[in-house]
Amino acid sequence: MVFGWSEETWGYAFVVIGALAFGSYDVATKTKGIQKLKPDPMVIQIYISLAIFITSWVVLLPGSGTFNIDTWAVLSTTLWYTSFILSIFSKNIIGPMPTQGISSGVTLLVSFLWGKLVFAEPSTNIVYSVLGIICLSAGIAGLTMSSSDVLEKFFSDDVDSILTNETDPLTGSGRRSHMYSLNLSWAKKDEESNSTKYFIGLLCSILMGITQGCILVPLMYSLDNAKADTILERNGAGQMFVISFGVSLILATPFFAVPYLIILKKYFRKNFEWRLRLFPLAGLASGLIWNVGNCCAIYATLYIGLSSGYSLIQTGVVFSGIWSILLFGEIRGS
Repeated sequence: MVFGWSEETWGYAFVVIGALAFGSYDVATKTKGIQKLKPDPMVIQIYISLAIFITSWVVLLPGSGTFNIDTWAVLSTTLWYTSFILSIFSKNIIGPMPTQGISSGVTLLVSFLWGKLVFAEPSTNIVYSVLGIICLSAGIAGLTMSSSDVLEKFFSDDVDSILTNETDPLTGSGRRSHMYSLNLSWAKKDEESNSTKYFIGLLCSILMGITQGCILVPLMYSLDNAKADTILERNGAGQMFVISFGVSLILATPFFAVPYLIILKKYFRKNFEWRLRLFPLAGLASGLIWNVGNCCAIYATLYIGLSSGYSLIQTGVVFSGIWSILLFGEIRGS
């Protein structure tokens, strides 16, 4: 291995870099300048998908052979977009930070169970695993508790303030992130109780975590099909999976984006602005950083498995919380 590092050491190095990338990729889209323009999440997502497609080809190094599409990556793309749609609903109802905390915890559990129960992965460094779980637990607790006013409002009469743009569900101020500010009229029906609304948001975040926890499961089946046993064979399979994910993502985008945009325009009377001078820059930057995390997640999984690699990379929620505190003041009282 490079630098004389073992596969396990490289695997945990990818975990750290990937966690930082996953926890930081949306910083560019949460700036005041972008949020004042009230971008729809799908519009930003289209630019993110484009950046992922473009940057995925970087791993195809000269002399690495021809590219063959890995059909297992198509399933990963479907799971990824399903998770994204669920995140829109969850973030509208219970807020971005509780959604991140809950979904990350579920993702860790699901990917860990896949690794241990289905693929019978051996245990790796227990110290790193315990530290990662502690960090993730602290991040989840911090993000959820910091937004506990969301729970208070859902069990009070002030439902409109959390389901519209009037009040930030995280801070109680008018400075709410508009990226998830759809006016979901179906969630404001008089006959629907506040607890039911919260349950819907909670369910979406849990389902989001389940789909996220399964995203790299197809990679494991791809390795089995390719009979990739050596490190060189696994690296080659990882390269093909990264590129195949980017290709299938850009091809799948119209099938998810077009119906979404049509439905919201027809039923919610929402007009979309593309802001070609600002949104592409923010979206492309976010996509670049996210794909760094995705590549690290794939190679961490190749080296130390789903149960250690992909599950521990969910500690990125800690970095997300740090940026929320330091850059955006999203914690109450900050």
